[in-house]
Amino acid sequence: RHLTERHMQAIGTKTVSVIRINTRDSQQRDSVAGIQSRLTSGGINFITQYNKCSNGKLQWQLSSAGVFDVTIPNSITEFQGINGSADLVAATQNFLKQSQGIASVANLADKVIMCLPPGTGEWAASAGVNHWRAQTNDEWCMSLTGTMHELGHTMGLLHANADGVAYSDRTGYMSSGYTNTDWPMKCFNGYNTYKYGWFSGQTLSHDP
Repeated sequence: RHLTERHMQAIGTKTVSVIRINTRDSQQRDSVAGIQSRLTSGGINFITQYNKCSNGKLQWQLSSAGVFDVTIPNSITEFQGINGSADLVAATQNFLKQSQGIASVANLADKVIMCLPPGTGEWAASAGVNHWRAQTNDEWCMSLTGTMHELGHTMGLLHANADGVAYSDRTGYMSSGYTNTDWPMKCFNGYNTYKYGWFSGQTLSHDP
């Protein structure tokens, strides 16, 4: 049952929206136009890479909300400390619901990527497993490994460990990553690809 649910999440056409978050004194380094161009140019990004890795089984497209700016009227100093990034995400969601009159930010797309500005601490990116939202820190906004990894979490994948060491299976995107926007070009390891059901026509199970 769990495998079937995950297959359903990773097959078909899914929508994504990207929110560029700013405070009154800290700006996210990637412009809306830059993010939009990267995701629609057909170059290397998580949209084209998921298409290649799934053999066309998973297609991402920008939702009607697309890529947009949100500037909340707070100082970045209010979002420092161990819960700083989570507090900024929560403040952004509350601001959006009040300013745009939406019931839930989750309604913007199947998945929402929030790009946070610098100043919330030394972290890269995060997402909940089987959740609608992922968040990235400053230069990680359009990181290829970062976006592939965090969207993988939102569709049910856990970290790919090796020999008991966290993140160390670098054959796929569920290991640790880099800020590069177009490198490395790889996919998920065999186990995760199997769980997603992308090559079910080439899978054989035998019970001896």
